[in-house]
Amino acid sequence: AAADAAAQGGLDAGEYDDEFRILRPDGEVRRIAARGVVQGEADGGPARFIGVNIDVTARYADGTPQAGNGSGFRHLAEAMPAFVFVTDAEGRNTFTNGRFQDYAGLPAAALARAALAVALTLTAAACAPDPPGGRDGRAAEVPAPTPTGTPTAAAPADLTAAVEADLAALERSTGRRVGVYAHDTGTGDTVAYRADERFGYASTLKALAAGEVLAGQPASVLGRPLTVTAEDVADVGHAPVTAGAAGTDLTIGALGAAAVTDSDNGALNVLLRHLGGPAALEAALAARGDTVTLVDAAEPELNRFTPGDPARTSTPRALAEGLATYALGDALDPAVRQAYVGWLTASTTGLGAIRAGTPEGWTVGDKTGTAGRYGSRNDIAVLWPPGRAPIVLAVLTDHPDEAAEPDDAVLAAAARTVLAAYSG
Repeated sequence: AAADAAAQGGLDAGEYDDEFRILRPDGEVRRIAARGVVQGEADGGPARFIGVNIDVTARYADGTPQAGNGSGFRHLAEAMPAFVFVTDAEGRNTFTNGRFQDYAGLPAAALARAALAVALTLTAAACAPDPPGGRDGRAAEVPAPTPTGTPTAAAPADLTAAVEADLAALERSTGRRVGVYAHDTGTGDTVAYRADERFGYASTLKALAAGEVLAGQPASVLGRPLTVTAEDVADVGHAPVTAGAAGTDLTIGALGAAAVTDSDNGALNVLLRHLGGPAALEAALAARGDTVTLVDAAEPELNRFTPGDPARTSTPRALAEGLATYALGDALDPAVRQAYVGWLTASTTGLGAIRAGTPEGWTVGDKTGTAGRYGSRNDIAVLWPPGRAPIVLAVLTDHPDEAAEPDDAVLAAAARTVLAAYSG
């Protein structure tokens, strides 16, 4: 009697929503939720119910009703021959049924933007006066929205042409060779000017060596002690942290910070020795795909490059991609990567180089290198523009005169030129 009353109420209201129990032939009692709508005849009278029956017994497993998960509504919506969509209070679409998607020719994700507009079109058409030919003719049909497809990201662009004239002019005015590689990790856009020519890398190698020491290690690696030997710091030149540390232990975290942030030569030597020496670093880089960077010496010998000789050199592209491997990729544990990036952003040796050519408000993490010969001055960096994906940038410079001095202003000018192309 209760079911009959609910059915009659559905006929009167145009909707049916009830729950009842059934007794299966095996004696098991199941709880059923019925949802439906009334489809009418041309004269307005009821013709039939369209809906679904859903087994909701599990909701009553402990004898009390349990909150549903919305599946009943979705089953009903998918069974209906009408367009069904749901929007929230802000007008954003949160659900469309299959019939709506088929009609519109758009996937659910695209309909999240289009459903409300389509619904308004259908409503306006339903309320409009009868078109010529009547509502049962072709003129009465509401056209489907033009399928727009799923938006696709623009193909990465090579921005080199936009900057090469300015970079060439910079070379002519300073008498220096300038090599640049930049990569926007969000768009894929690149700048490659002498990007595959060899330059002496000098202390930029410290960023790669420190990254490789940390690669694949848990966060506890930062606290692991390594002994600083007299050989590590003998006649190494710049060693503000390790110069007086021979015979003592420093943690990998302290050595990494010294090497990357302060460009401590002795710290690099300790890390290289921990890896197994220069050849071991070169092999590790090659295993990651960098077969360009050639490492055959520690500090201070690694600075002694000669233009035209590939020993102790790399390229702007290889160094930038190597830095990105550790600072942005998954080579490092997240906690370890956070420490590594902190060393880069705290760097004290490149304030007049790439940093000086970076727009205000950007965050910069970099590692410089100065060979002390042929005017060699380099900087490799990760830059975080506000609200955008990071850009990786390497600027390497040298001069044909072995006695030439380095010039940070050249690196700043090159960075300014390249980054303007990304902002334009």
